[in-house]
Amino acid sequence: MISTEGLKIIQNEVIYSQTLRYLDFGIYENSFRRNNFSGEGGLILARMLLVNESIQTLVLQDNELGEDSGEKLGSALIQNKSLTKLKIAENKIKNKGAKSILENSEKLTSLDLSKNGISPEICNDLKSLFKASKNLQELSWDSNLIGLKGIKFLVEVK
Repeated sequence: MISTEGLKIIQNEVIYSQTLRYLDFGIYENSFRRNNFSGEGGLILARMLLVNESIQTLVLQDNELGEDSGEKLGSALIQNKSLTKLKIAENKIKNKGAKSILENSEKLTSLDLSKNGISPEICNDLKSLFKASKNLQELSWDSNLIGLKGIKFLVEVK
């Protein structure tokens, strides 16, 4: 288990690494312990994305990030030029965090937003990403609260 304090300790190594391509802070299904990056952890992770120019894949599955962290990570995606795959499943980023990530994910080839409490209201942002992105090849958004209303909205392409 890594806490926000643990992230603080390793952040400079990650930020200034020129060779790191794959960074996995993810927790696997049925793990007893989880990383807890809530609060300041999202800011530290966003800072890593803003400065590091080599990370291509970032896995943050099940880290207790929350809405504000999702929003900060989404903002960091604007300036990051190397990240192509982001897995941020099971973090309760909800609509607020998902909106920020979706608005800034045009460069990603793979995005996993599964199990984040996202509701149908986010479908407009998802639809915009579909139209704007020339890179997105994989999208996972299962086990959210999209429902039939969201699916109908998504298929109404105009």
